[in-house]
Amino acid sequence: MRAHRPAAIVLDLMMPVMSGWEFLAACGDELLAEHIPVAVVSAEDDARVAARRPTVSAVLSKPVDLDLLMATLHRLIAGRAAAERGG
Repeated sequence: MRAHRPAAIVLDLMMPVMSGWEFLAACGDELLAEHIPVAVVSAEDDARVAARRPTVSAVLSKPVDLDLLMATLHRLIAGRAAAERGG
């Protein structure tokens, strides 16, 4: 992530090696500082908890509709670009 600054991150909370919660904790301040939007995807009830975290820009429930995911990512990336331009 540091070498290739992503435009956005799609994060599943239930991953095999590191949970989404651990990922957010490990790079939360950096995500905020870099203004990288994070879209959380989860079938878990804790997705609502994730929505209250300052590093989370959107929450989508599984199974995710691909059109909704793409529209969400376009919105987040466009918002980030506008913020970087100062508007």
